[in-house]
Amino acid sequence: MQTRPSQKFKYGVKWLFAGCPPRWTVHPNQNSVNGVRNDADRTPETCQAYCVLVPTCVAVDFDYSDNSCWLHINATDLSDDTTHWQRDTTQYRIDRTCDTAMPGSSVVRFLFIFICPIAIAYSMGQIIK
Repeated sequence: MQTRPSQKFKYGVKWLFAGCPPRWTVHPNQNSVNGVRNDADRTPETCQAYCVLVPTCVAVDFDYSDNSCWLHINATDLSDDTTHWQRDTTQYRIDRTCDTAMPGSSVVRFLFIFICPIAIAYSMGQIIK
């Protein structure tokens, strides 16, 4: 069965990070300056998944009024001087710290699923065992 890439991506994120998921701090009605708009991601979930893919991402703003996703790659974007109240926008700040008991790097394992989806099942089995 074929699925759209966004479906593969969404399910891949849930499956791959089962042992070491990124955590999010949610800030309703808030946004920061210098975000880069990403029109491909039109839901909060895909916006967050996009942030997970970008190693330098520190946060995303999701504007519910027009379903737009704004990526932040610089922690200075999140300072008090550059962060403001904005109705219908939620800022999701990512925390990539991982439980040290989980072997391997979650970011490296995450990238493998998109580079080589057939090999990932075998590789993940070896990592998890």
